[in-house]
Amino acid sequence: MVAYPDTDSDSDNAHMSTSADDAMDSDSVHIVVDSGDASSPELNDVDGPTIEITHPTLHTKFVGVQHPASVRNATVHQYRGIKYATVPKRFRRSVLLQEYPEKTLATRHGAICPQIKNRWLESRLYGLPPEIVPKPSDSPPEDEWECLNLCITTPAPECLRKHGLVPVMVYFHGGGNVTGSGTEWIWDAGALVRKSVQCGRPVVVVALNFRLGLFGFAASQLLREDNEAAGEEGVGNYGLHDQRTALLWIKKYISGFGGDPELVTLFGSSWGAADIHAHLLSNANQADITGPDPDKVLFHRAILQSGALVPSNSVVQDVFSAGAHLGRIMQSLDIKSIDELREVPAAKLVSVTGERVRPVDDGVFLRRDWKSLALPFASSSQQNPRRVCRQDIMIGDVACESVLWAIPARLWGADAVARRARAIVQSVRRADTLMRAYDIVEAAKNSNPGSPMHGRARLGEDNAFMDSDDEGVESSDDEGCELAERVMDLINDVAFAWPVDVAARSAADSAFIFEEPSPPKAEGNDYLSAGGGYLSAGSESSLSPSPSGSESNLSGMDSTPQPTHHHRPPNAPFVYRYVFDQASPYTQTPHHGVDLLYLFGNIPFPTDPDLTAEENEEVNWDRVKVRSEMQERWLVFAHGEEPWEPLTPQPPAGFSEIPQVDLPIPMLSPSSSFSYGSPTKSTSGSSFGGYFTPSDSSRSSSFSHSGALHLDAFPPADPGSRSAAAMSPFLTLGPHKANAHGHMHQPLSHRGGHTHAHHHHHHHSRFHGKAPPSPAEHQPISISESDKVFVFGPEGETGSRSAKIFAGRRRVHAWREALAPLGLATAQKVGQELGNGPPVNGVRF
Repeated sequence: MVAYPDTDSDSDNAHMSTSADDAMDSDSVHIVVDSGDASSPELNDVDGPTIEITHPTLHTKFVGVQHPASVRNATVHQYRGIKYATVPKRFRRSVLLQEYPEKTLATRHGAICPQIKNRWLESRLYGLPPEIVPKPSDSPPEDEWECLNLCITTPAPECLRKHGLVPVMVYFHGGGNVTGSGTEWIWDAGALVRKSVQCGRPVVVVALNFRLGLFGFAASQLLREDNEAAGEEGVGNYGLHDQRTALLWIKKYISGFGGDPELVTLFGSSWGAADIHAHLLSNANQADITGPDPDKVLFHRAILQSGALVPSNSVVQDVFSAGAHLGRIMQSLDIKSIDELREVPAAKLVSVTGERVRPVDDGVFLRRDWKSLALPFASSSQQNPRRVCRQDIMIGDVACESVLWAIPARLWGADAVARRARAIVQSVRRADTLMRAYDIVEAAKNSNPGSPMHGRARLGEDNAFMDSDDEGVESSDDEGCELAERVMDLINDVAFAWPVDVAARSAADSAFIFEEPSPPKAEGNDYLSAGGGYLSAGSESSLSPSPSGSESNLSGMDSTPQPTHHHRPPNAPFVYRYVFDQASPYTQTPHHGVDLLYLFGNIPFPTDPDLTAEENEEVNWDRVKVRSEMQERWLVFAHGEEPWEPLTPQPPAGFSEIPQVDLPIPMLSPSSSFSYGSPTKSTSGSSFGGYFTPSDSSRSSSFSHSGALHLDAFPPADPGSRSAAAMSPFLTLGPHKANAHGHMHQPLSHRGGHTHAHHHHHHHSRFHGKAPPSPAEHQPISISESDKVFVFGPEGETGSRSAKIFAGRRRVHAWREALAPLGLATAQKVGQELGNGPPVNGVRF
C-alpha cells in the first residue's frame, strides 16, 4: 500500500462526501490506493503508484495513477485514455460510449488522431532546451478509431471529502484542428490541479482528444448527401460533434470522479478557443440555454485564449469551399466516390490533407445568426423561474502571436506587400491606409539602401523559429528586420488581436443584440453620455502602475466590494477581457502559446548554476508571480466567481430601431467610404447617445426601410462608385472617443520585448498633412472608458488597467483606421496571404 500524505487511516477505502443535491451517492464510490500488481504486465512501466476508483454509474473499476506532480499537501490522481465515444464509420458522427468492462485500465494516454507532424513544437515555438523535452518514444500511437478519449486529473479523496463535488475545467487543445492532442506534456493538468488544491479552489481537469484534419472536418455536397442517406443531418464538423459528445459524457459521468456536472468551464488556446466559441454559438447550445430545463446545459463558462470564431472564410468555410478542397484531394488520389475515400489509408489521407481544414457552416451545427457572435441569452420571457444558466466568458490574446509566421514575414518586400494588399482589398486608398497604419512603407525606407535585399527583410540567423533545414536565405541586420516586424504586426492583428477584440465586444452586448427593446438612459459621466466616450480628453485619471503593482489583488477579493454593473440587462452574460504580455523565459518574447507555459506550470523556469537558489528565485520572481496570478484567476473563474471587472454591455448605435438582428453587426463588414468609415454626430437620421447611422443619400445606411441589416464582406475595386443602398458601414457599439494624437502603438518588439524608437516616430505625421479625425470619429473597441482589462506582464505586472492603458498595449488606432473599413473577412485574407509568404524560386513558403 502507498500511504497518502495527510490522509486518514482508512484512506485505502475512503468515501467521497457530497452535498444532498449532488448527483453522486457517496456510499457507492470508493477510492482504493494501491501500488499496483507487479504480476500484471499491463501495469509495467507506469509512472507512479496506481489507484483505483469504482464508478457508481458505469459499474467499472478505473485504474489510474498518482500523478508525479503530487506533493504532501496536494495529492493528484490521473485517469488516462478513457474512451468516451466510438467512431462507427469514417465521416460519421461519433456515438457516446456507455458500457465498460469490469476493470478499465487508465494508466496510459490513449491514441491520438492521425495528423501532420508538428515539427519541433518545443524548440521552434517555446525555445526549450532538449534536456527538458520528453523523448519522441513517449508519444501515444495514432489511430482514427481509438482517438476519442480523455484524460481526467483530480484531487485526491481527502480533498474531495472536504469540498464535495468540485468544478470541472475541460481543456480544448490548439493546432489548427489538424495537429496536436490534449495530452501533450506542456499542458498536462497535474500541476494546475495541485495548485487548485493548495489555494483552496480545487478543480477536476479533463483534456480531450478528438478527430482532426479530414477525419474531423471533411465536407462537400457529395459527403452531405452520403450523410443524409445514413440519417445524419448536416456535413463536416465531425471533430466538433466529437467534442460535444465528450461534454455529454462529462455531464453524465464526471461526478463519479468528484467533478460537479453543474459547474463546467471550457478553456482552450488558439483553435481550441475557436472550437469553444463554435460551441457557444451552436444550435445545440442555444437550445440548451433557452430551453425549459437548465440541467441540460453541458457547460457554464468558457475561457478563450488567443482564438475566436469569426465570419471569415479563413476561419469558417461554406460547404462549397470545403467541397472544392476535398474535390482536389480526391482528384489527387484518383478517386471519385465517398466510399473510395473511406478506403484510403489514414497515413495517405494525412499526407494530402494540408493545413486548410476548417469548421463548416453547414446550416446545422452553428446557429443561423452565429455571425453576430452574440452569446446565448435567456430572456426574461424564456427563463426558468427556478434557475437560469448564464454562460460567462474570459477572453484575451498574447502580445506577439504572429511569431508563428516569422520566417515568411521576413521574405516580404514592402512593394510586394503593398501590391498583394491592393489585389485583395481592391482599393488603392484602403490598401495604402493599411500600409501607413502599420508603418510598412516607413520600415522599408529604414532598411539599408545599399543592400541587395533593400526593401525585402531577410531571415536572420538568430531566429528561434528557423528550422535547421531552412537554407538559402541570408541573414540581415536589425534594420533589415524592421519591415518583417511590421508585417508580423499586421498578421498578428488580423489573425488574433482584432478578432478576439471583436468577439469580446459582441459577446458583451449579447443581450442587446438579441432582444433588449430599448437602450438604457445615459446619466452623468456614464459610458453612454454624449460628451464622454472612449478615451475622451481628460477622461483618464492619473495612473502609473508599478511593474509589480496590482489594482485588483486576489487576497482582497472577498473583502472588497464587488464591482457594480450599471445598466446590465437581466441574465446578460459577463465578459472578462485580458491581455497577456509576459515574455517566455526562453525566447524572451510573449509569443503565441506562451500563456500555456504559465497556466499549466509544467515547464521549469531557467536557472543559473553559478547563482544560489535564493538568487535564482529572485531572477524568476516576475515569472513566478505571473504564473501564480494567472492560475488563481482561472481557478476563481471556474469556481463561478468574478476574476476581475467585466465589460459593460453597450447597445449598438440606432439599435432601438432594429426590430430584429440575426446577422453580423459590429466590425464584421466593411465601412462606407466616407472619411475613416466613421459615424458622425447626429443632426438628422436615427440617433442615439449623440451618434447616428446616416440615412441621407450622401452616406450609406446599414439598414433598409424594413430594418434588415445588410452585409458586404468584400468591397468593390472603387468604393466611391457604390450606391448608398448597397453600402454597409461599420456599426458602432457606443460613442467612444480616442485621444487626439492616437498614441496607441504596442510598445513591444516581436524580437525581444524591447522598446524601439522606430515604433513611435511616425505617429504625429501619419495623416500626411490632413487633420487627424476628431475623437468622435474613431471606431469603438471592446472596452469603453469606464471598463477595465486585466494585464499579465510585462516584467511581472498584473492587475486591472484602464482603457487608456489597453490602447497603449494594442494597435487600436490601426484597428479603427485601417482594419475596420475592410471588415474581418478581407482583413484576414490579407493576413493569410502575408502568412503564406511571397513566392521564392517559384514556390510559396
